[in-house]
Amino acid sequence: MTTILLIFLAGGAGTLARFGLASLVQKVSGGNLPLSTVVVNGLGCLLIGIVYQLAKQRGLLGEDYRIVLMVGLLGGFTTFSTFAFEAQTMLREERWVPLATYLLAHNVLGILFVALGLRLVR
Repeated sequence: MTTILLIFLAGGAGTLARFGLASLVQKVSGGNLPLSTVVVNGLGCLLIGIVYQLAKQRGLLGEDYRIVLMVGLLGGFTTFSTFAFEAQTMLREERWVPLATYLLAHNVLGILFVALGLRLVR
């Protein structure tokens, strides 16, 4: 139960961090491009790689801490980091067909579902 509570709290912290960083980037960049999304997603990808290495490869973080950080904090910060991590894992394992399917499904379905959502409300 403690891990679940920590995931919940870390998710909230990740969401607030995303909002704060995105707001700062938009203010600094002038808001002409969705640069804040690129920065947040890029940083999330960097951080998920670091957390995974510290936990799994170096043994410096226990499994509960890894879950709280990767699922809670970075899940609240960006789910793109999870998408990129999973795709990179398939790439590293040379699982080409699942990787292509995964990339295609996420991108095509994501765009289609946004369009569907827009049409449903329109």
